[in-house]
Amino acid sequence: MICRVSIIVIVLVICSVAIILPPLFLRVFRQNSSSSSSVTNLFVSACSSETCIGKETQYRTSIITALYPFDGNMNDLSGYFLGIAYGLPIPGYTTATNYIRQSIDLDPTNQQYIRISYINLNQQSFTIQLCQCGSDLICLSISIRNFRVTLSFDSLRSNVSTLLGGSILSRSYWYHLTIVYNAVLRQQLIYINGKIDAIANDVTPYQGTSISATTYIGLSSSINYPLSYSHGFIDHFTISAGVARTACQIYNDATLITYYPFDTTDALLDRSVNLIHGIAFDLTTVSSGRLQQAISFKINTSYFQAQCFPTICPSSVPVSVSP
Repeated sequence: MICRVSIIVIVLVICSVAIILPPLFLRVFRQNSSSSSSVTNLFVSACSSETCIGKETQYRTSIITALYPFDGNMNDLSGYFLGIAYGLPIPGYTTATNYIRQSIDLDPTNQQYIRISYINLNQQSFTIQLCQCGSDLICLSISIRNFRVTLSFDSLRSNVSTLLGGSILSRSYWYHLTIVYNAVLRQQLIYINGKIDAIANDVTPYQGTSISATTYIGLSSSINYPLSYSHGFIDHFTISAGVARTACQIYNDATLITYYPFDTTDALLDRSVNLIHGIAFDLTTVSSGRLQQAISFKINTSYFQAQCFPTICPSSVPVSVSP
């Protein structure tokens, strides 16, 4: 889960008068790791570049229960689920190989992990990346075993099926991992880099009901692995209780590095998960944009600037910038 990250700076300096700039997208087209999955066509039919634009996840809304950027602290941006670090020493943060800004660095030799308060996932849809164990010993576990993503709704019992991802993950690369349970369709889904990697149908909802349950990041237990600690980096960890995020939302979360709609409300904010907000000088917002509103450059010194975009490994992955 480690990746070299270089810095890209994009500065839009407009030297003409009264130029109107439409929404700006920066997207990375990722390559999947080696996969034996047979569900690739499900992604193709569910999401394309034409259908996903404009269907970005609106972070800082009710769709996100908890969001941990791990930028030098354990804070949840929703303000409700502060993380507590454990280990000797406790885990640190790194900027040398970070995904977006900083990321948390977990070392299993120091038994490092993070604990957050109980988040109810019982009998409902959710989109999540975590290991959750309650005192009732019904443990929802998401982990990487033998280089594959593994999902179990009751990891401490041997008679419960486990969904195994189709892709073989490589060392020293960042992966965007998403786990979804759709309570209406009774489906478990694993996504890697925005594309469906594995799916299981007719799955009973997660049954953990203990209010004393605790959510762990970097620590898991199962019938075959009594106690395991994560080794590597974790960044932008999110929990969406009650929400089965759509294929398009997940694809955008994985590949859309920034999205600036340039609308009247918070015109310079990045609407992607990465929250790389822009700055500007001498701009105005006009109502006659191509999509809703737009920003207007009034004088030859007007500009919009955004920077510190990550390069997603491998470095040969193509990048698209679309105004």
